[in-house]
Amino acid sequence: MAGACANAFEPKDIMAFSVGPVVVKPHLAISETYDDNVLYSASGNKESAFSTTVAPSVTLRLGREGAENRITFNYVYSQFWYHDGPPSLDTAMSHNLGLNAAFQRNRLSAQTSFTLAFMDTVYGGYESFDQGALTRSSTVERIAYGLTQNLGYRFSEKIEGHGSFSFNATDFRDPGAYYDQETWRLVGGAGYFVRPKIRLFTEVHYAQTSSDPNLSLMAKPPDMDTLGVSFGVGFPISDRLSGSAQVGYEQNTWDDDQGDFGALTANLSVTAKLTDKTTATLSYNRSGSASIQAYASAYVGDRFALNLAQTIGNVRPVGLSLGFSYGVNTYETGGVEGLSNDHFGVNFRIGYSLLEWLQTSLSYDYSRSSGGSGTAVDYDSNRVMLMVNIGY
Repeated sequence: MAGACANAFEPKDIMAFSVGPVVVKPHLAISETYDDNVLYSASGNKESAFSTTVAPSVTLRLGREGAENRITFNYVYSQFWYHDGPPSLDTAMSHNLGLNAAFQRNRLSAQTSFTLAFMDTVYGGYESFDQGALTRSSTVERIAYGLTQNLGYRFSEKIEGHGSFSFNATDFRDPGAYYDQETWRLVGGAGYFVRPKIRLFTEVHYAQTSSDPNLSLMAKPPDMDTLGVSFGVGFPISDRLSGSAQVGYEQNTWDDDQGDFGALTANLSVTAKLTDKTTATLSYNRSGSASIQAYASAYVGDRFALNLAQTIGNVRPVGLSLGFSYGVNTYETGGVEGLSNDHFGVNFRIGYSLLEWLQTSLSYDYSRSSGGSGTAVDYDSNRVMLMVNIGY
């Protein structure tokens, strides 16, 4: 008697498997995008383009997701092809790596985060606005990396202490009008639990930002030192409302006394579960930063965001999200002192899971920036994206 056996492979066998104690999750995202202002140019010079993006990625995790002790590594490679766009824009690419680790034992907790990105993509839009750049650009080769180390210690049921060190840098590989910039920051603080889940806390921080020119004709800006103090509260008031609020003051000082300034600071994050299937998130941040483009220029940045998420259905639910964001940079020192430019964005996304490991989404993004001056580029942009995600 002869028999035949057929082995059927489940999707998880190749898209979520283990190598010893490490869980491996490969992933692939493919998208088609139309952008009516791909280079973030002023209204009279807008150029549109279709683009195809293929982004394979892999996630390695040691330890259970969300566990007190775990290590997670993630790598994403993105390749962009542009069609019917400006002659200067043909292809673009990026490599993004991330490492996160968490450790907790008895009263001591530690969290480490490291990111590294090699990018040869369009530098503009919100990315350049957030760093204090003022002009548009085509593809720019650059490296961005960051390290954050957080430590916490619970002295008693009521009292805790915490501290952190962070380092962030952007290194432009192409000669141009941007400064290479790096910032390191130290934070120390303590908290008191007035209730088991409600914490009052205070923090002191010190930071230094240094910049280096990419062109021989550009002068090296002085370093900027920042010293600040803040007070806050963490409030998971109920199962449906949680968040934190923090206010303070910081003093920013240039090493050669070029227009020192002080600023109020704030950090607010609130998440509300309006219904079992509806969630709203509100955030606001205010702090001072040095411009990555204008010499010895620093600005106070205000960032506001509101996001709504809705789930429809149970077995294979449809996910809807709607987001609004607004930011404004007000320059306090340097040659552009008095300048104020802003960025406004709206995004809408609808997603549907055809299978547990196969998701599709359609999204629309609108962004607008205005400078109120010839120094900054005023632009608006509309973007539509259709994406397919394969993986868990």
